[in-house]
Amino acid sequence: MENNMKYAVVIPARFQSSRFPGKPLVDICGKPMIQHVWERCCMAVSATDVYVATDSKKIADCVEGFGGQVVMTSSDCLTGTDRLAEANLKLDCDFLINVQGDEPVIEPSNITKIIELFKKTGNVTNAYCAITSEDEFRSLTVPKVVTSKGGKLLYMSRSTVPLTKGAIM
Repeated sequence: MENNMKYAVVIPARFQSSRFPGKPLVDICGKPMIQHVWERCCMAVSATDVYVATDSKKIADCVEGFGGQVVMTSSDCLTGTDRLAEANLKLDCDFLINVQGDEPVIEPSNITKIIELFKKTGNVTNAYCAITSEDEFRSLTVPKVVTSKGGKLLYMSRSTVPLTKGAIM
């Protein structure tokens, strides 16, 4: 793979979340959550390579207020992945690293690992970690990841995996 590919770390952020409206702007220790996420991304790569993709003027104003870059996207985006795809129409990068806007303690080294792995293999990569409690396993807010023995992504769901017909495990 070509090592000098253009990339960006993009944080999709939606104000009108169905589960927690306004979540990117919630205060955590005196800063909005989106700022914590942006700062962690800037520990991994240059701030010039980090963008927040949003359809919200409130989020855009907040991000610009702390010095971050914003790519405005339409409210038609159904998922964060859709938001990244639309943002890349403006950014024109070879690849993007999607960091969720609700990951205020993301480990910066995990971002750099994803970048280096993509540059080496050209494979789309999804970072994940082990579920360590029954509560996480049953939570509908924690994505579950099923991989092959070789680590290839097979399936993702917020439901418990496997799921019984009655949806109760």
